[in-house]
Amino acid sequence: FPTRRSSDLQERELWRIAQEAVTNVERHAKASRVVVTLPLGVLKAGSIALSADLFPPAVHRSIARVGFGKFEKIFVDYDVDVDGIWPVPSTNYLIVTPSDSHDVDAFAAQEHFGPGEQTPFVPYYERNASEVGMEIVNLKGLYGINRLVVLFYDKHADVVARLSARQDWDGLRAFVNPLLQRAFRTSVDVAHVRGTDWAANERFLGSFSFIPLDCVKEDLDVFTRMYDGAVIAGEHSSVEYISTVHGAYVSGARAASQIQEHSNSTRR
Repeated sequence: FPTRRSSDLQERELWRIAQEAVTNVERHAKASRVVVTLPLGVLKAGSIALSADLFPPAVHRSIARVGFGKFEKIFVDYDVDVDGIWPVPSTNYLIVTPSDSHDVDAFAAQEHFGPGEQTPFVPYYERNASEVGMEIVNLKGLYGINRLVVLFYDKHADVVARLSARQDWDGLRAFVNPLLQRAFRTSVDVAHVRGTDWAANERFLGSFSFIPLDCVKEDLDVFTRMYDGAVIAGEHSSVEYISTVHGAYVSGARAASQIQEHSNSTRR
């Protein structure tokens, strides 16, 4: 989704608001540190930029090189018990790959896991059950909630994001209903849907980081260092757990420790 920069007047007023907020934090809360959250997608789009005076060129280069992908969810409700149409009772996680898919992991797992080896935590791979690749989670089997969560990537995530951003729930239902009917081999219609709009939302512009082929470990390492009292956190800065919630947590703990150590050293 293309983004446009705000006018000079808007940027100046937003800067003044942020400046006043930081001043109030210092004056009234007596805080010595402020945490500012900016998704990687926003930084990559250039909507907001990190200071070139504070962060070296390596940081800006890594922001440009690390990928930020599209990943959207549709929450699907039926008027019937979803267990009655769920095709694989032995698992609550289904991955559907189109016939022209090159998902090597999916095909490898399909070869490795036989029907007798399925568990609620091992995904079941169904090939050529839909013209669109998707992942489906059965919340009824996991939490007793009569609902499915359907996950889409890339160009199909764009479709979900656009419809969700407009709150076009009828359009979103028309998009997902035939896909699920084919995957489940059923004529039962979806009753209600809601979706996410991370890719279309200018506050996020994506959902998760990933490592492109031309990206190297050093591109992630630069996110873990402190720069004149400033640190960077987020799952994209976790070398071991990139693209995961755990990576975000670990990076936050690392950043907090760096800030504490820096604060202690400046008091001495």
